[in-house]
Amino acid sequence: MDIIPCPKCNKALIKRTREICPKCFQKDNEEYRKVTSIIRGNPSITLSEVSNIANISMSTLLRWKRYGRI
Repeated sequence: MDIIPCPKCNKALIKRTREICPKCFQKDNEEYRKVTSIIRGNPSITLSEVSNIANISMSTLLRWKRYGRI
């Protein structure tokens, strides 16, 4: 059982299947729903535009892209 800091909020968490704590995971999912809604409304939008509209960091968007979520 590894205890690591959450990379988003720095709180201690037990590393299991997720890399972030439950609270940050929930926030991440809310942001993801917001982003997918924006993309569905405008499929030709760039990630930079999505980042500006949704106020979500490019690193988060790139992580989701890397894992095939967007």
